[in-house]
Amino acid sequence: MLIQLHKKLGTVNADIEGWEDHVREHIESGTNFILILSRDPDAVTNFCRLFGLPDDCTPRTLTQADFFLLSQFIEPEAFDAVLHHWDDRHQMVFVEQIDFEINRPPKLKHFLVYSPVLGILAQHELLSGAKELLAEYQDSGGPGVSLPEAGVYCWERKQWCLFEGR
Repeated sequence: MLIQLHKKLGTVNADIEGWEDHVREHIESGTNFILILSRDPDAVTNFCRLFGLPDDCTPRTLTQADFFLLSQFIEPEAFDAVLHHWDDRHQMVFVEQIDFEINRPPKLKHFLVYSPVLGILAQHELLSGAKELLAEYQDSGGPGVSLPEAGVYCWERKQWCLFEGR
């Protein structure tokens, strides 16, 4: 798989009809995103089911401080949408692809180039290939361009682990 150079986080608004299709697109592409989710218990249950989680799961909500720390990596339209919906009726959920059972081998290869901000950037069967793809990602920013941190993750003991060797 070639490296995906998506550079910014987007949003999905669960108040809009067809939002589940947008979530599936993000899952298919491996991109992390911010979900604008109603605080309604039924909406949370739908979220949990969509991601194959127990019905009583607790979405990872963003605080305003977390949101502003991520702001340099968020699409301008997404940034505006989050601010517009930041109220007592909504919660902002940071959806991280590496957390979901669907994003595990055999669907994915055993080595990922993964950014905790952007999501799955690339995957490879071999560690050496994943390291090359990580280097390509790190070189893609160019002068003055800040890229979110990324690393090589390997599938070990039924979980994704950051590879910290040479």
